[in-house]
Amino acid sequence: MPQKVYYSEGKKFEGTKLTFVKETKKNESNKWMALFKCDCGQDVELCIASVKSLNTSSCGCHRRETAVKNSSYERNGHGKTGTTEYVIWKSIKQRTSNPNNTSYRLYGARGITMSKEWSDSFEAFYKDMGPRPTSSHSVERKDNSVGYEKSNCRWATPKEQARNRSSNKYLEINNVIKILIVWCEEYGIPHKVVLSRLKYGWDIEKALNTPIRQKVKK
Repeated sequence: MPQKVYYSEGKKFEGTKLTFVKETKKNESNKWMALFKCDCGQDVELCIASVKSLNTSSCGCHRRETAVKNSSYERNGHGKTGTTEYVIWKSIKQRTSNPNNTSYRLYGARGITMSKEWSDSFEAFYKDMGPRPTSSHSVERKDNSVGYEKSNCRWATPKEQARNRSSNKYLEINNVIKILIVWCEEYGIPHKVVLSRLKYGWDIEKALNTPIRQKVKK
């Protein structure tokens, strides 16, 4: 049977954050328990032998602090891990530099890169781009032949990005040149409908001026 070990109240166990308060009872393993005051201010009941052997050195706050320091949140130092801006930055970095990423073939494999300043630092990316304006905004490259860098990127809505897709065409009507999606907006015809019509050989004016046939409900 283990002997009861007496410690005076206020004894600080070296190598721990724990100060002895009083002995309490034996645990299921027949070992003495005691109430300790942790440096963080928390009172906690612990096995004396565990504290003495340094298997336990705090109320648990030390473990939590270590976990935070080792987390990407603390390592990065910007406090934005998990935000949409951080997720977007990480996604861009992956698809432009990681051959194992499913989207790499559309970006990195085609020579689309992320500037070294941005790739090395989320803070640099966030400083240049600022917060995401709304949940519908994403990063747009102004020139799709150039990579992700400060001078070539902005936050844009899907509608704004549609104007900048490589599939968009510049077309002339009555000596006026505009990109196709702008013509579609002005004529009130869905972009995908006009694209389909052009694919089947329609001329642009017919494609824009022909109303969409409404389905008759039975």
